Amino acid sequence: MVDAPLSPTRGLTPKTAVTAVTPVTGPKSYGSNPLELRELRALRVKKHGLANHAKTPVTEAVTAPPLDADASILEREGMAVDGAPGVYLTAWARLQTHRPFGVSSEAWQRAVVSAGLFLDRWGEDAARLGWTAGQLFDAPYGLVWRLDGGLVEALGIDHARTADGRQARR
Repeated sequence: MVDAPLSPTRGLTPKTAVTAVTPVTGPKSYGSNPLELRELRALRVKKHGLANHAKTPVTEAVTAPPLDADASILEREGMAVDGAPGVYLTAWARLQTHRPFGVSSEAWQRAVVSAGLFLDRWGEDAARLGWTAGQLFDAPYGLVWRLDGGLVEALGIDHARTADGRQARR
């Protein structure tokens, strides 16, 4: 069956307005209350009759970084001001006072020692050659992390060579 063509006035309903749309809202429990940090509860072991020795929560409420964090960085900067180029002071102080997340204490201590030895011998040269603080100190790819306790024997614009012959590119 073939439909007959519509005439301009037959079969059409004039549309003059848009129907109102009801706004979409979530349940009242999805209010815009500010987020708050809560203390974690101690874990309770329920299976296998194992006793739970946790007496205190894993963490406490966090409101701000420790007040002495900035002070310890400033103190380290002050101690290094005569031995390290100014461009590296904050990064060097932060490396000494804050172990990066996911880095073992041993690896961190090796990086701190390597950084100190590097800055004593090569700090001024590194600054002159354009090595950034990030290229030297950022974990885990900064130069002091890749030295792994080794000493730099030669420093160039784009690489460093260790005493045992390894090379680290910038």
